[in-house]
Amino acid sequence: VRANATPEVENGAITGYISIRTTPSRAQVEAAERLYEQVRTGKARDIKVAEGRVLSTTLGARLGRASNSIAGRLAAIIVMLVGLAVVVAWSALDGMGDSNEALRGVYEGRTVPAGQMADIVDRMRDNLLLVQQLQIDLGPGGDAAAVAGRVARIHANRDHISMVWTAYRAGVQGAEEVDLANDFQAKRKDFVTRGLEVAIALAEKGDLEGLRRHGATVIPPLFAAAHELEKDLLVLQLRLASEQFAEARADFGHHMRLSLVILGLGSAFAAAMAMLLTRSLRQPLIRQERHFDAIAGGDFTYEIPGESVREFQRSNAQLRAMKAKLGYSVQEQVEANRRAQAQLKREMLSLTELLEGEVDTTVAEISTQAERLKEGAAKLLETAEALRTQAQSVAGSIETTSGNVQTVAGATEELEASSHEITARIRRSSEYSEDARRKVDAASASVGSLTEATARIADVVSLIQAIAGQTRMLALNATIEAARAGESGKGFAVVAGEVKGLAGQTEDAIGRVNAQAQEIGRTTREAVATVEAVAATIRDIDAIASQVADAADEQRAATAEIMSSAVQAADHTREVAENAASVLRGAEHTGTTARKVSELSALVNHDIGALQRRLHVILRTSYGGNRRAVDRIPVSIQFAATFAGQTFSGHTGDLSTMGALLVVGDSPKLEGEVGTIEFTGVGIFKAKAILASKLGIQCQFIKPSKAERKVLADAIERAKTLDAPMIEACRKVAAEVTEAFERAIRDGRISLPDLLDSDYTLIPDTDPLQVMARHTTLTDAILPGILDAALAANPRGVFCCVTDRNGYIATHNKIYSEPQRPGDPVWNAAHSRNRRIFDDRSGIMAARNTKPYLAQTYVRDMGGGEFMLLKEIDCPIVVAGRHWGAVRSGVRL
Repeated sequence: VRANATPEVENGAITGYISIRTTPSRAQVEAAERLYEQVRTGKARDIKVAEGRVLSTTLGARLGRASNSIAGRLAAIIVMLVGLAVVVAWSALDGMGDSNEALRGVYEGRTVPAGQMADIVDRMRDNLLLVQQLQIDLGPGGDAAAVAGRVARIHANRDHISMVWTAYRAGVQGAEEVDLANDFQAKRKDFVTRGLEVAIALAEKGDLEGLRRHGATVIPPLFAAAHELEKDLLVLQLRLASEQFAEARADFGHHMRLSLVILGLGSAFAAAMAMLLTRSLRQPLIRQERHFDAIAGGDFTYEIPGESVREFQRSNAQLRAMKAKLGYSVQEQVEANRRAQAQLKREMLSLTELLEGEVDTTVAEISTQAERLKEGAAKLLETAEALRTQAQSVAGSIETTSGNVQTVAGATEELEASSHEITARIRRSSEYSEDARRKVDAASASVGSLTEATARIADVVSLIQAIAGQTRMLALNATIEAARAGESGKGFAVVAGEVKGLAGQTEDAIGRVNAQAQEIGRTTREAVATVEAVAATIRDIDAIASQVADAADEQRAATAEIMSSAVQAADHTREVAENAASVLRGAEHTGTTARKVSELSALVNHDIGALQRRLHVILRTSYGGNRRAVDRIPVSIQFAATFAGQTFSGHTGDLSTMGALLVVGDSPKLEGEVGTIEFTGVGIFKAKAILASKLGIQCQFIKPSKAERKVLADAIERAKTLDAPMIEACRKVAAEVTEAFERAIRDGRISLPDLLDSDYTLIPDTDPLQVMARHTTLTDAILPGILDAALAANPRGVFCCVTDRNGYIATHNKIYSEPQRPGDPVWNAAHSRNRRIFDDRSGIMAARNTKPYLAQTYVRDMGGGEFMLLKEIDCPIVVAGRHWGAVRSGVRL
């Protein structure tokens, strides 16, 4: 047998061993027999057993194993790379030394002499300028005292040039440079002796004209000749420097090529060693990968040979032990797992059916109680309505009475005010009467005085009449006497005549005055009588006014008492009206409460039905409840099915290689029936109807062949490929909505608990029911732009909305967010789809989906008997790490 021993380790300590024995191969048996034969005959020398392998202990064998190991090959690679690095470093250092020598030659042999020659020429040019300045100093307006200084500078430049030239000649190399140097030295000597020294002598003599001629005709040609040789020397230095640079570059190229050759050889060697090392690593890994694939595939009879690479020998041995243990464990657990799986399936199915029954029973009981609650609420509503009607009637009567009392109180207040005004006016009238009485009395006294004055006037008139009579008598006597006197008395007769005439006029005037005086007396007497009568009347009026004032005071007191009583009555009436209004409000509150109870009972009934649908969906999608061996993918494919003599058609809601959900308008009861399903573009399959419900008919394919499963898998993959653009668009909308929600939380527009809150508030008088949530206002503000833009971008799009995890759609597309029409639930169902909870199968699966996406197909009720076949993609919305809901995007199929 082939055996191994594997230790069992617990908490770092060996607690025992597991030894598994298997049947060896024929080759292994023969190899073992040969080894045993060598041991028996004493020929088995220099061998040992290690890691389940027989190894030779000779030097050659050990070296061979070392060279075959990863460590040995790494050591060889490292040694070779170190040697290569040493060679490359030597070549680089040698090249750097040669380059350094070339640079030193260029600097010392060419750059420094070029600088020296430049310095010499600069000094010579300076001397030429100094000679010209000497001419200026000796000329008119010049400074003769500066001549000595300039001559001293010429001597200093000459001495400096001699020193630099000596240094330059010490480094002269090559015949050509020597010849040029000798020529330059001769020209420089001429410049000094024939040019500068002569100029100095002329300057010291003060010979300006001789200095000018010498400076113009002799010195410039001498300087030009020396300067030309200096340029030739400089050109020579540049040419020699270029030649040295070319030599250095050639030497660098030689060393670079040498280094590249060495580096290339080293790289090739390293690459070869790396490939060898990689192969030494890859081959064992490939072999172990094959071993793992065989084990993963359940082939525990697969033979794992020993490993020649030392580093993989232990892992190879452990892999063999693992294979043996897994094989044994698999064989041991296959039967147990089979029995356990069968038992688990039966228990899960039993539990699912039991739970469905319990849920149905409980839901029925709760629905009955809810109906009773609704009936009680309806009676309470009727009572509240009656109470409200009565309260309204009482309140109306009290309001009328209160209004009347208020009117009386107001009229009384006005009457009391009028009484005050009458009393005040009567008092003023009394005052005016008293004043008039006093004035009448005064007028009566004045009229009495006037009567007396009239009487006195009559007496005076009588006196004047008497005087006038006597005057007339006197005039008559004078006339008589004048007649007696004759002519002497004519003038006196004239005077007598005038006096007589005047007496006559006086009597006439007095007569008229007397008549007027009599008339005044008469009128005065009448006025006195009238004034006395008015005074008497005023005295009567004053007496009556006093009586009226007393009566007005009594009326005002009575009016004040009436007003006080009316105000008190109005206050009591107002209090009664307020109490009646409070009763009315209580009745209305009772009616509102009863209406809410009725609505809540309807909502409870709706929620119970939703709970039933949700539980059915959850149970049918659970492991035990779905009765499926593989997952089904939402795929819409046209079909025509025949079961128990019934033929119907429709489309699939989901599809797998083992079954399908058939969506039809009116699902027939076909549980347990066997029939055929023909899928358009796919093929015909034999199937069994498992369950018929509102969702459709769930069918299981009967023993589909491998080819049939392949066709179905291809159809599913094609559907997935077509969904890719929709999925990407839906994910983008979900990301935008998530960002909008998180930005709203950061800006303080809503808190995370309010966003996740599921306490919905009913909107009264809505059919179908509409509700409000704490996040409704926010979604109405931030989502329409995102959702309508996404819908407009999809030509096949029917809707794009956002639902929370309970199926509540607060904000929908604009075309589905019309205000409800009272009494028109069919129109509302199609056009007022916002503020509603959609907890049907597709709605709950979308809202609760946490996968990257969910694809569904279903028939959507558009209202008015219109249905549309849709495919929907749902992507989850996660806000601050919390699952909030999903984006639902539907397209026409």
